[in-house]
Amino acid sequence: MNIAALQNPNATPAEALAASLGILGGAAGTLAGLIPPAAMLTPQGAAIKTALTGIAIAASAAQLGIQQNLGTVNELINDLARNWNSLLNDLGDFFGDLFNRAKSWTWPRDPIILDLDGDGLETVGLNANIHFDHDGDGVLTKTGWAGKDDALLVWDRNANGTIDTGAELFGDFTPLPNGTLAPNGFAALAALDSNGDGILDASDPAFAELKLWRDASQDGQTGNGELISLADAGIVSLNLANTLKNQNLANGNQLTREGTFTRADSTTSAMGEFKLATDTFDTKFANEIEVPETLKTLPTMGGTGNVRELQQAAAQSGSVAGVLAQFQGATTRAEQKALLDSLITAWAETSGMARSLEARAAGKCLYGCDVGDANDKTWRAAA
Repeated sequence: MNIAALQNPNATPAEALAASLGILGGAAGTLAGLIPPAAMLTPQGAAIKTALTGIAIAASAAQLGIQQNLGTVNELINDLARNWNSLLNDLGDFFGDLFNRAKSWTWPRDPIILDLDGDGLETVGLNANIHFDHDGDGVLTKTGWAGKDDALLVWDRNANGTIDTGAELFGDFTPLPNGTLAPNGFAALAALDSNGDGILDASDPAFAELKLWRDASQDGQTGNGELISLADAGIVSLNLANTLKNQNLANGNQLTREGTFTRADSTTSAMGEFKLATDTFDTKFANEIEVPETLKTLPTMGGTGNVRELQQAAAQSGSVAGVLAQFQGATTRAEQKALLDSLITAWAETSGMARSLEARAAGKCLYGCDVGDANDKTWRAAA
């Protein structure tokens, strides 16, 4: 009866659906019946038998429900069909938006900023063209930043008079006493609260080490007079109690948490933890590589991300220098084009980033199948 209903050109969508469910239920029940009793099976086999039996029961129940309510179900299906294209378009837009967000997502950084002038916490976005080495890898990433009237809370840990990396801010790259990194800025501050009273002040030894970085030049570099002590700023305490905000700002930054600090005159102002927007494609390097005179005649172009400008990459890598020299010496476009893959590969390898699944998964257990065998559909631990 199920096959006949499917073959009937005059069958309604509901009748066809009921027939399909009947076939599904019958097939699942048949497969379940072919499997030996659960007592003879491994736990995985027993689970499969149970699942097939469940599918058979559910499909049969659904078929019965549809057959008993053909008119209502048919109306629902027809309504779905009328709106199907609109639904597909909406789903396409939804998943397209998710894909674009995932494609452009970068890890935000979350330092603590103090409202020094009392007019509210202020930040600037990526269009301010500020670069800073948040994660200490020697690469300065384009980043959102504190506005020039407010200040970043910092600790010049190496006492060199400058704030070099995110380890000297208070955020997700701040080292904790136990050797791990802080999950966020307020957690990093809490680790310095020696008496556990929820306030950082003169009674906590680390309080005297903290400074404010008011980046008046807005260049991500510590200029003369930009580092000031909390005492010179008239700040007597930092209050660790905070409120979760997760407020997205128009410039791409996000205020995640907000607390307060107290001045010597007992007034308070806001102290906020921000997830600053970052652009890992737009970078600079903390240490430029000197290009030898012998390489300065070679072709060059700018680098991005963790890849340096081409002549600097040639100074880093003999492979890049060799292929680049061949490229320069080629006399035809076809010869140069044939060298491009080798040149790009050698250039990319200077980034130091893992470029294969095998390299990234070193020391980890992988599961997969033999891609060279079209009939191998099994999943197993890799060697």
